[in-house]
Amino acid sequence: MNWYGCSPVEFGTARDSHAGVLSKRQPFSKEACEAVANGGGLEEVLMHSNAVEEAGIIAGNSICVITDKGRLVRAQIVEAPWAPTLSLKITTVS
Repeated sequence: MNWYGCSPVEFGTARDSHAGVLSKRQPFSKEACEAVANGGGLEEVLMHSNAVEEAGIIAGNSICVITDKGRLVRAQIVEAPWAPTLSLKITTVS
């Protein structure tokens, strides 16, 4: 994932990676995380716009990423205020 810019801050998927959001309402599993990562949706999000909530970047949801090295990573969103800040708890799934 990339976090870049100043105003506006953009958050998005790095080259050769895939990322999507798993809702806190869905049970977490490796398979579910992998499926949303492959489904994409986080190619580019402007962190000061309605796109933040529309993309599902809200506390409790998880950002699932398949890295350029093929690893599956879960970044659980701890805090996602309406500003260019984001607090994540990151776990390597596989």
